[in-house]
Order: sequence, then C-alpha cells, then structure tokens
Amino acid sequence: ANYAGVSSGNDARNDIIVRGNSPLGVLWRMEGVDIPNPNHFSAQGASGGPISMLNNNILGSSDFLTGAFPAEYGNKTAAVFDIKLRNGNNEKNEYTGQVGINGIELGAEGPISRKQGSSYLVNYRYSTLEVFNKLGIRFGVSASPQYQDVSFKVNIPSVHSGTYTIWGIGGASKLSLLDSERKPSDWSYISEGENLVFKTSMGAGGVSHLYFFNTHTSGKLSLSISGTNLHAFVDTLSPLAPTPFMTYKNRSTEANYIANYTVSSKINATHLIKTGVTYQTIYFNAHSFAYQPEYGNYIDQLNVKNSTAGLLQGFLHWQFRPTDKLTFNTGIHYQNFLLNNSSALEPRIGMSFKLSPKQAVNIGYGMHSQMQPVIYYFYETYDPVKNSYYRSNRDLKLSSSQHAVLSYDYNFMKDFRFKLESYYQLLYNVPVQKNYLSSFSMINVGNALEGIPLVDSLENKGKGKNYGLEFTLEKFFSRHFYFLTTTSLYRSRYKG
Repeated sequence: ANYAGVSSGNDARNDIIVRGNSPLGVLWRMEGVDIPNPNHFSAQGASGGPISMLNNNILGSSDFLTGAFPAEYGNKTAAVFDIKLRNGNNEKNEYTGQVGINGIELGAEGPISRKQGSSYLVNYRYSTLEVFNKLGIRFGVSASPQYQDVSFKVNIPSVHSGTYTIWGIGGASKLSLLDSERKPSDWSYISEGENLVFKTSMGAGGVSHLYFFNTHTSGKLSLSISGTNLHAFVDTLSPLAPTPFMTYKNRSTEANYIANYTVSSKINATHLIKTGVTYQTIYFNAHSFAYQPEYGNYIDQLNVKNSTAGLLQGFLHWQFRPTDKLTFNTGIHYQNFLLNNSSALEPRIGMSFKLSPKQAVNIGYGMHSQMQPVIYYFYETYDPVKNSYYRSNRDLKLSSSQHAVLSYDYNFMKDFRFKLESYYQLLYNVPVQKNYLSSFSMINVGNALEGIPLVDSLENKGKGKNYGLEFTLEKFFSRHFYFLTTTSLYRSRYKG
C-alpha cells in the first residue's frame, strides 16, 4: 500500500486498489499459476479480506505490476501480483515458531536429499484469539475470528529430467456473530436480534516441471487445482418466537482446474521469445436464497448445480534489444470465455531507453480485458408475475481497458532512486445496470466487507478513465535500512 498509486479501501480489509481501479482487477498468481483470493473471511468473487493467508516466512520473490503489464498476464485490467515461494534449505533442517496477533505459527524446512539438492518447506498458522477463547480468556468481544492456514513447497531438481515442484496454500476461517450469546459486558458490531455465521475456505496447489532443452530454451508444464467455498446464514431472533427464523443462506463452491505450458527461448543477446497457452475449467455450484416479506417466501439469488465454464488464454512475447541502451518488449495476448464465447485479442508494447548509466525513459501501452466474477453470470432474477427465474447476466462480455504509461528513472546516488511516472487508463465495456437510472458500475465493486453485491440486468455499456502523476523516492536496502516515500496525484471517473 506504500507504492505510488496504490491505496486501500478501509482498515477492515486489505483490498489492493490500484490507480482508482476495482480490486477485482488485481491478478493473484503463485508459482506461475493464477490463484483465487488468498485471504481469510472473503466473500465469493472478492479479491481481498481482513487477514491474509500469505506467510512472509515462506515467500520468495514477487513482482507487482501496476499497468501496461506484459503479454503473459491476462484476464485482469488493473494490476498483477506475481508471487513465488522460496525453496527450503537443502543442506540442513531448520524449525521456527512464533506467537503474534496474526496467529500461532510453526514452520519446518530441510533437505529431502542432500546429494540431489531437493528440499521441503512448510508453515502452519492457527488463530491466536481462538486459542485464548478456548482457554476462557475473553476480550469483551462477543465473537472471535477462527482461522488456520498452511503453505508448503517441495523442490526436486534432477540432472537429466529437469526440476519438479510441488506447492500449495490453503486455509479455513469462521466467524460467528451471535446476538443470542452476547454478554452485557461485550462490545461488538453484532446486529441486535440477529445471529450470523460466516465460513470460508480457500485452497490452491499444483505440480510443475521445468525442463531445459538446451542452454537457450526451456519449457515449463504446470497443472493446478484451486477452489473457494462459502457457507453463510443469518437467523432473526424474536422474543415472540420460540426458535430462530432463517432469513438468508448462501452455500457456494467454485473450483478451477488449470493446465499451462510455457516455452522460453533466449535466441541470442538481441532476441528473447516467450510463448504459452493456458486452459482453465471453472466449476461452480451454489445455492443462495433470502426471505422476502413482500412475497412471503424465500427467493433464490443463486441456484446452480454442477455448472462448468472454460477459459482459454494464450500469449506471445518478444524482447528485442538492438543496442545496449534500447530494449523493446512487444507481445499479444488472447483470451476466450467459452461460456458465452466472449473473446479479446490484446496487443502489448513497451520500450526502455537508457539516457545514461543512471537515467532511463520507459514507455508502455497495452490492451487488457477480464471476465466478470463467475457469480454474476449465474445470478437468478426473479419474475413475480410468472413466478419464475431467468439469468439476465448470462451474455455479459469481457470488460476492457487501455493503458498508456510514461516514466523516468534516475539513480542519482548509489542505492537511491527517483521515479516519475504518468499514466492514462481508459475503461470501457464495463457492466452497468440496463434500463435503470442507476449509479451502479462493476468498476466500483470489490472492497466491501460484506462482499460483492448481486445485481441483475447488466450490460456492457459502462465507461471510466483514470489518469495521474506519481512520484517515488526510494533507498534500496543497504547499511541496515531502506525507505520509500511516494506522492500520487490522480483523477478517477466513471459513468453508470
């Protein structure tokens, strides 16, 4: 959140809002594979939450891209968070444990085979507040969050057959806001006369095989499975009723099965080519309903049984360095959401020119598209006249955007950098409500504590634009310290 152009919506969630975009536009990627939202207590389709599952003890390198990103990244319009897990110690076993407000943690790493250089790494965390709660220690809050998560990576290099990697991340969380169990001394945000139970879980894992055909060319095959689950319900309490009355229930599951193959070839010092293809099967199963007093009955919002949809993506990236001072990064990305056959072909181009060993000018342009959260395509609209349902959002197309970026980098001293960056982003084909005098736009969805709103009768006629100027002054880590200070001036506008 300290980076230029990045902000958070409120202090109850960690959504990443980049240059005025919706946090739904941020791509989460781990070990080269797109993953669901890695946060506890997150609603279906959201991209943030109150507590992250990502553990600093297991993270390696990461790339955070705020606009006009390369051709290998797709299906998002705002930013990319590309995370890689570090390998475990392949020479000796190490163990760690710690207790903090975020949880009680245990970790282990070490060699599987010292001769082969293979290793393992695993970390487990459990909610600290839940431990105190079970010990009978109360903090005056009538509900304590329960959560646990685990992350791991196994790295197996070989001399002749390449490197094999097995990785995973997952967690489960539960929050019970029960007015029926509130004590007089408790302070809380519980609604009076209401019991709410909110359970979520998320998991992602995969295997990959990296193989070098020669010193210039490599291929990587990745297979992964990921998914999210939500179970929430609300009961209304009344002194006149002997039992609670259920007013809302949601039970939904979304799973992703992904196969990806990427080939990289550094032909020589001038040319580098990278290309890849990804096929993703999306499985969705959900039943959500709420009691509507005007109809005197429960009305469905979602009623989906074992539905599937496919997403196909492919890219070609070419890096061209005609001189030591000039570098071009060009490419094209293609994607097709097979549920309604909406597709996009997106050119990307970037140029970096070194004015001197300490100064550089960078220019970037790209078209970017993304599908809507799956939950919108299956949302049920109730027709009280016919007493039936229909899916008014089924034919929603991809949201689109165009990014243009111009920046200047100046390393004026050792370990110091100044950066000035300007950008312009045009958003179009954004879902808005059809035939309504409504301010709703998908451009604003994603950072609410209760999750994304379910809205029907959407069409791709919304627009928006973001433009601004960003200043960054940074000292890289040396002599035991670093610092980063930024200023952003921007305007973000949309039309419903």
